[in-house]
Amino acid sequence: MSHPTHLASCTLHGRRIHRGFTLIELMITVLVGVILVSLAIPSFETVFNSGRITGQANEFVATLQLARMEAIRRNAHVVVCPSANGTSCAATTAVWTGWIAFVDDGGASNNFTNGGNKAAASGDAGDTKIDNGETVIRSGLVNTQLTVQSSAAIDGSTGGAITFHSDGMARDVNGNPLTGSFSICMPTTHPQQNLSYVTINTGGRIAVIRHNGGGSCPAPPDGPLS
Repeated sequence: MSHPTHLASCTLHGRRIHRGFTLIELMITVLVGVILVSLAIPSFETVFNSGRITGQANEFVATLQLARMEAIRRNAHVVVCPSANGTSCAATTAVWTGWIAFVDDGGASNNFTNGGNKAAASGDAGDTKIDNGETVIRSGLVNTQLTVQSSAAIDGSTGGAITFHSDGMARDVNGNPLTGSFSICMPTTHPQQNLSYVTINTGGRIAVIRHNGGGSCPAPPDGPLS
């Protein structure tokens, strides 16, 4: 009885022959893989960078919102200022490497008399500097891949700080409602909307606006944004 001819092509002396990839087939497979990876990398980069920008903007907005609420709750000034160490305000600068929010009440919220009543605020209240006894309520750092810049109206305030008053309004050094913005940016074209503007309008309205910076990080404007 003869064996089917197709078995003869697959066996030799009763042993099955296993065919592998040829060198050409392997090179084609590797080439296709390289092409697919090269197409996917910009997409992954866009997703990761967009997440970093959004996360930093959200963290900063959360600090501003907390400062505003604490100013109302404590009936005191609450300041958000640039900080390099998380414990004190940095010198006046338009570029922030970090920030802190603190209660600028001269330490009144932490000073108690023997009778248990809060002591009166010292003369350091409202000076936009952290003094003994004043409470830091939040701090943050800027991702080293990002830049955070304040607009001219904010940078022109004392120490570049934002001061929320007891009515919940952010005001400039003359007591007028503050209008200004921050840019939170990554110098890249992935994504095209590579910056977020965090705006403060008429002292109280805080918003985030994504913008196409063309791969650069321009200084933020003071006027309304769209």
